[in-house]
Amino acid sequence: MVSGANAQPKDWSSIKIATEGAYKPWNFTDSSGKLIGFEIDLAEDLCKRMKAKCEIVAQAFDGVIPALNAGKFDAIMAGMNITDKRKEAIAFTQPYGRTPSTFAVLKSNALAKLPDAGKVYSLNPEGLGRGGEVDQRASSRCSRAR
Repeated sequence: MVSGANAQPKDWSSIKIATEGAYKPWNFTDSSGKLIGFEIDLAEDLCKRMKAKCEIVAQAFDGVIPALNAGKFDAIMAGMNITDKRKEAIAFTQPYGRTPSTFAVLKSNALAKLPDAGKVYSLNPEGLGRGGEVDQRASSRCSRAR
């Protein structure tokens, strides 16, 4: 980032990356206090590919965006939902992962016996598969129930 008439361009041979350090398995600290996890491995791989020296630091999640904007580090690598409010403050890349979600019930629960139990549906209308699958199924079942 360059600002002001005398500002020098950023030297990208050294990059400081913040992560939360408390979101297993994505980023967390081991018993020795070392940051580990998928995002740490990915950041290290990207730095190696860029031939850059990277320092990865833990930052409390609530302060990660303000600290980035204050120039305390160059990037954030932490699971974060993209919202309109956050897009006003920072620029996002393409997502590099998704956290899977699921519902769980006891095998003896009536919900476990519903049709299509165990089938995976996309909740994202623009995303995976046909999209809007849950809306399509719900609409179909509601019209049959009338």
